[in-house]
Amino acid sequence: MEKMTIIIIVVVVLCCCSILCGFVYFNMQSKNNNTTNNNTSSTNKKNSETSNKENTSSNMQGRQSSNMQGRQSSNMQGRQSSNMQDGQSSNMQGGQSSNMQGGQSSNMQDNQSVASIQSILQMFSTQPPANMQTNQQVFTSRPPTTQPPTTQPPTKATFYEHCDYQGQSWQLDVGDYSWVENVGIPNDFLSSVKVPPGLKVILYEHSNFQGRQLELTSDIPCLVKKAFNDHTSSIRIINLQSSQSSQSSQSSQVQQKPTFYEHCNYEGRSWDLDVGDYSWVENVGIPNDLISSVKVPPGIQVTLYEHSNFDGRQLILTTDTPCLVNQEFNDHTSSIRVRRV
Repeated sequence: MEKMTIIIIVVVVLCCCSILCGFVYFNMQSKNNNTTNNNTSSTNKKNSETSNKENTSSNMQGRQSSNMQGRQSSNMQGRQSSNMQDGQSSNMQGGQSSNMQGGQSSNMQDNQSVASIQSILQMFSTQPPANMQTNQQVFTSRPPTTQPPTTQPPTKATFYEHCDYQGQSWQLDVGDYSWVENVGIPNDFLSSVKVPPGLKVILYEHSNFQGRQLELTSDIPCLVKKAFNDHTSSIRIINLQSSQSSQSSQSSQVQQKPTFYEHCNYEGRSWDLDVGDYSWVENVGIPNDLISSVKVPPGIQVTLYEHSNFDGRQLILTTDTPCLVNQEFNDHTSSIRVRRV
């Protein structure tokens, strides 16, 4: 494209130069014709003046001379007048013919220059070459670029009845499952697990996250090698990315724990518990049915259960409670769940 534009510009410049040279040449010729016409007219005037002078002199001589001299002078005058008339007529005809020829030639040359200019303008006003049009069409016909759709990683773990991912299967989201039969999985029934990236699965031998445990962060085709085949009663699934972000935010804050007291008004023995599930209070040293008041720090939620394994009546606390008698839950706590909100 750049070479084509350069060639077109060079052609235009050459045409303009040739046109200017033609105009200059035509003007010079017209000036020459005018000067020749002026010269012929001036010579005609001079001839007429000389003839007039000769006529006057011949008339004076004719009056003084004799008849013989008159005849001679008349003959001479006749010859001179005829010559003068012939010269004037020839000069007039020559001037007219030269003027007519010069005007016609100049007009013809002007018409030719105008025609050449019009042809040049028509040449540049026409459509561009075919190759330029095809290039433009190819450029405009390109489809827009589209980005491939982003696929989100799976957020569910899959549990299988048999090894090598065979038999019945169950998918579970991130969360805590204290008893597998609550989500339709038979007790002590799992033999293989698929764990997607970014998740961690913890298998517990007993319900309520008790007994032996096995942590998994990748696929396990058979739990026999881990000595955990058909030994799963509760499951915990953790999102590692969210847990890491929460841990980083928690590390920047002061760790706060709820406190459980033996008597009302925060008196007697006390126990601090971290965030977690406590299916039986005696496992953490709290006697059964002994709690009477609770201090709950901001951002923490405490759920008290009447029986073990999070059964029976429950009481949710998000603020300090000086005495559980008002809630009819005094000395009725057997399991506790502590969460961040």
